[in-house]
Amino acid sequence: MPDRTHPIAWLALAVLSSCEEQTARMPVVSKPVILVSLGMDVDGLEERLKSATSARPEVKIDSAHGVVPYQAQSLDQNLLGPVEALVIWPLIPDVLHRTLALARQRGIPVVSLMHGEQECAGWVGLGQPELCTELGRKAGDKLKDSGRSRARAAVVEDRRWPRSRERAERVLRGIEKSLGPLDVPVRFPFEFNVATTEKVIADTLTQQDLGLDVIVAGDVHGTLSAVRAVRRLPANLQPLILGVGCDPGLFDGLEQGRVWIAGFSMGDLVDATLEQLATIEEGRALEPRALKVAEWSSKEAASRWLDSRPGGSMQRAPVKCSDE
Repeated sequence: MPDRTHPIAWLALAVLSSCEEQTARMPVVSKPVILVSLGMDVDGLEERLKSATSARPEVKIDSAHGVVPYQAQSLDQNLLGPVEALVIWPLIPDVLHRTLALARQRGIPVVSLMHGEQECAGWVGLGQPELCTELGRKAGDKLKDSGRSRARAAVVEDRRWPRSRERAERVLRGIEKSLGPLDVPVRFPFEFNVATTEKVIADTLTQQDLGLDVIVAGDVHGTLSAVRAVRRLPANLQPLILGVGCDPGLFDGLEQGRVWIAGFSMGDLVDATLEQLATIEEGRALEPRALKVAEWSSKEAASRWLDSRPGGSMQRAPVKCSDE
């Protein structure tokens, strides 16, 4: 018998109990369904999809809320049942690759959101990567106009996804085109969920005087983590954040001029997902769909662009600094 008083033994028991509880909550597929597996909910995507498919009881939506083992186990279990199509926002590459392999074996068409453009014909994600370079160049111009001759930047990066790293590097190269070589004293890895990453960034920025001018993020979750972390700092110490997003929680930063975004519409993402499902149901071949992206350097710019998109009107929402 293991010593249950030992801290490691208690940790192991807690993890096992958590996994058993999550497994018990997993939806079990028994009838033919279209399965939607969301790694994390972004800008109310789960509720948007539920609303858009409310008349279709065969659509089953399952959110892992950032828990990798839950998403992996739920997919393994449900893909053994009668699944007609799968929509996935994967948390990590291993989950995506494993799921694609199993889906191919069973002849299940897959729509992958945001990740997997090289592996999945049904990919839906961000286009216009050159916009990130332009965003960086304009930020460099702004820093130069404020009297900076050399900038210091931090990067929030999800090293597991190449396109996330590429977008962040494009922003950095854009700044360098305008301002010259950058100092990058720290790179923050994305730690599986926004709340954990936010805490890592906030703790570092409050404990160390890094003198940052800019924080760069290459994806939705990294950007939101940086915004929430920086809000903990005094206003005069808050660096400019350059990133990617659609979440209403970013809009206060846009209004204050402290956040510049390569922005997209969640309404567009939902519409493109439904179009991919229609393609599957019609028996046609899937093709990748790149979402339109626009530069948001102010709340007004974001509002005008979102109001022009289907279902994309701006909703004001505060950025929370605590775990949700």
